[in-house]
Amino acid sequence: MRNCYIKKGTLVRYLLYSSRKTCSICPSKAFTLVELLLVVILLGLLAAIMMPQFGEAANTTRENMLRENLRMMRTQIGCYQAQHNDVNPGFPNGDINQVPTEDLFIDQLTLYTNARGQTSSERTDQYCYGPYMSEIPENPINRLTSVLMLDDDDAIPAAADFGWVFKPSAYFFIPGGDVDSQGRPFAGY
Repeated sequence: MRNCYIKKGTLVRYLLYSSRKTCSICPSKAFTLVELLLVVILLGLLAAIMMPQFGEAANTTRENMLRENLRMMRTQIGCYQAQHNDVNPGFPNGDINQVPTEDLFIDQLTLYTNARGQTSSERTDQYCYGPYMSEIPENPINRLTSVLMLDDDDAIPAAADFGWVFKPSAYFFIPGGDVDSQGRPFAGY
């Protein structure tokens, strides 16, 4: 039985209703099932209204991060090029007549290099350039770090199964992927 504060003169009423679980003198402090259902329904409606806006914010954040990673990569490629006689990373021994490779591109940006683009994991008097970055950043759109190296006559593939695309002879560096949330191609970034 619940404890109720009884005013003077209401003892008879209290005794009449004391056999019940609740006392009519004491007001109930619990929510009804209908009130709880209304609150749950309103919260569900608010969540349904807000979720698309949160999804759009996540897309915008990923696209802004992509632009920042792209800016950083282009800057570091430019630094490498400036220190290696206008030769972009990826070419073996700094020879632009050879075929550039992804592995050499990554090594030349993340390890110490000499003037010819040969790499070393330790800095010495000969290997005095770089490293330009600690690792190749992830493309936040497709979560890939791979770099597709293209020759002069290669077309840009439409599939987004690579993180970045680099055409070293033309200094053309773009993210992998098709279009952003506004319908603009990532190649235009």
